[in-house]
Amino acid sequence: MFKSNTVVVIGAGASFEAGLPIGSILKEQISKLTDLKFERGDLVRGSEFVGELKRCERFQRDVQRMIAACSKVSAGIGFVSSVDNFLEIHADDEDVQVCAKCAITYLISKGEQASKLAIDRSKAYSRLSSSKLANTWYQGLAHVLFEKVPATAISSAFEKVDFISFNYDRCLEWFLYQCLMGIYAIDSSKALKLLSSVDVRHPYGQIGDKSWQTVVNFFGEDLSSRIALSAEKIRTYTEKCEATGVDEIRGLIEGAENIIFLGFAFHPQNMSLLQPQGGNAFGESKNIYFTSHGMSENDAEEINMSLKHYFTPHRGKYNPANVTSANLKCFEFLERYKRTLSA
Repeated sequence: MFKSNTVVVIGAGASFEAGLPIGSILKEQISKLTDLKFERGDLVRGSEFVGELKRCERFQRDVQRMIAACSKVSAGIGFVSSVDNFLEIHADDEDVQVCAKCAITYLISKGEQASKLAIDRSKAYSRLSSSKLANTWYQGLAHVLFEKVPATAISSAFEKVDFISFNYDRCLEWFLYQCLMGIYAIDSSKALKLLSSVDVRHPYGQIGDKSWQTVVNFFGEDLSSRIALSAEKIRTYTEKCEATGVDEIRGLIEGAENIIFLGFAFHPQNMSLLQPQGGNAFGESKNIYFTSHGMSENDAEEINMSLKHYFTPHRGKYNPANVTSANLKCFEFLERYKRTLSA
C-alpha cells in the first residue's frame, strides 16, 4: 500500500502501455475513420461509423451535415498537435464536436477490446492474464497497492491513494476489479463492494456510464449501437467541467503529500484543473514525481520548473516542492520507486 497520501494522475501514455492509442495515433485513427468514400452516390467506406452517427438526433434529419462534419474532421485533424486542439479551433461548430466525440468513443471502445486488459467474454469465468501485463504500469501498481496487505484487510490498500485519469477509457477500473478477484480469490460482488469507495476521477468523463458496475459489465464489449449515447458522457478540455467536480479534484491534490504523473502531457488546460482557485495557494509542500520518457531534456527541465511553481506554497514559510523527473516508462517508474512509495 502507499505509505503517504498520494494522488496518481494518469495520462494517455499510461494507457498506451496496455494498447490504447496515444494522441498522435488517435488523430490518425480519427482522420481515417471519418474519411468517407462514395462511388456512384453509394457509401463504400465508413458505413459502420455513419450508421452510428445516424443515431445522433442532431444528424437524423440531415445526412449532408453529417457528411460535411466528417469531411472537416478527416481533412484537418492531422495538422494540429492534439485532438483537443482541433476541437478548440472548431469550438463553435457543434457538428464537428459531435462527429469527433463519436469517433473518439468508437475508437476507445475498440481499443479496449484489443488491449492487453481484454478477456474472452465468450468463456465463462475468463480472467485477466497477468502475463500480458508484464510490461505495463498496472502490474507495478498492483505491487505497490497490494503487497503486504492481508486478505482480512483488503480495503486498507486504498486508504492513502486517489486517482485522477485524464483518459476516456476504463482501463484502471477494470484492472483493479480483475486484480482484486485474482489476488484475493473473491467474487465479483465483493470486489465491487470494495471498489465502491475507491476514488477514480475523470475530469473529462469516460465512455459509457461511470459506475463500477457498468464498467465491469461493458469494458471491452462492442459498443455498436450505443456509440452516440456513450459519446455524450465525454468532454474535451475546451468545455467546462462541472464546478463541483473540479473543486473535489483540487481537494484531492490539496490533501496529497505525493503527486505522481504517469504518461502525462502537461497541457496548461489540464494543469489548471489541478490548481486551487486564485493561483498557488497550497498550504504544504509536496513531493512531485513525473515520467519524462520520450521528452527532450529541455522539455523535462521546463516541466520540472513549472511543477515547482504550481505546487510550491506561496503563503507562510517558503518550502519549495520536491520535484523528481524520471526518464522512465510508467511501468519502469513504479518498479524503480516501489520502495519509496510503499509502506
